[in-house]
Amino acid sequence: MDPTMDPNITPVMAPPQGQVSDFNAPMTYVQKKFIVVGFATFGAATVTLLLRLWTRVRMLKAPWWDDIALILSWMASLCFIIIGIYWMEGGFGHHMWNVSVTMLQTYVRLSTAVVTVYCWGPMLSKFSILLLLHRINPDKKFRLAIYSIMFTIFTYTIATTIIVAASCKPSNPAKTKCLNDLAVAQAALNIASDGAVILLPIPMVIKLQVPALQKLSVCLVITVASFVVVCSAVRLYLIQSLNTKTDSTWEYASTCIWATIELNVGVICNSVVALKPMIQKAFGSLVSFSSNAHPSHRTPIGYSGKSRDRVPSWPLQSMDGRDEGDRSAIAFSAAPIEQGKSSSNIHVTNTTTVGSTEISSMEDNYHGREYDTESQRRIIKD
Repeated sequence: MDPTMDPNITPVMAPPQGQVSDFNAPMTYVQKKFIVVGFATFGAATVTLLLRLWTRVRMLKAPWWDDIALILSWMASLCFIIIGIYWMEGGFGHHMWNVSVTMLQTYVRLSTAVVTVYCWGPMLSKFSILLLLHRINPDKKFRLAIYSIMFTIFTYTIATTIIVAASCKPSNPAKTKCLNDLAVAQAALNIASDGAVILLPIPMVIKLQVPALQKLSVCLVITVASFVVVCSAVRLYLIQSLNTKTDSTWEYASTCIWATIELNVGVICNSVVALKPMIQKAFGSLVSFSSNAHPSHRTPIGYSGKSRDRVPSWPLQSMDGRDEGDRSAIAFSAAPIEQGKSSSNIHVTNTTTVGSTEISSMEDNYHGREYDTESQRRIIKD
């Protein structure tokens, strides 16, 4: 730039023929769209999150790490919107001929914060649902899959943060292509990890011994969750198109609109999963009717089938959060493996606690169903 030019009145890009630069231009429609869409989806995320926390803390008295991860994801979404609004002072959502050199300095300074917040928001949202799945299913192979997905998500999130801070610095105009390529790679990884998180519990849900209506409700939640993948895909398409466009401050606003939708929908889907107890309390008779509609799905009370010997068991932390004196705890037990017999049998012991006395009321034997456990049925029902 010519040192004799005033950066306060010098546009970053020459205006098209017939137009004049206006550094005090009114709010554009894309800026208004970012605010409206951002706060509308954030409002829905806030309501569903509060309902989830009320269900977990007040009704079940059983908050856990998945709730904390989701709160942090909600905070990341809020920060993304607030930073986006401040970003408008640097030209975000304006055409570049209406952005002065001084304004652009603010734009590039806030770009690092925008990219960083977006990286960590989806990661925390996915961690929340993975922690919930970890809490539901104690199967070693299932949990190993959860650990692998969590490690992969954490690794590429850390890598993206380091690259943005050290290599593809938004404050360096020469790094624009580097940033776009990084954003494309991150969006692709987000889509892949979203798909993995959505597909992971499907085999477990299919094998659950619950009424078809309850299976359908879980499938609907998974379907809604897949909208996050759609948001990531649209954002990926928009980012790829940025390499061929020069009006970056204007074009990038559209990708950020889809980014804020993605962040908030992630919070909404995670929250809806935990609202069953509240819905059951509000519409108890309807839910009870649908839950008991298929008594044939219930396992008969009796012994474990091949052996009448009790097997040692260890309790899974109760998901219902009731007081210790009145709680039906679920205990998982691994039967001793006899030579020549399959190890796929899972024994489920239903233990009722009365005061300090535990009464074993039933013991069911499920053959060849790796994921079909009483705890998983309870997480659908409760």
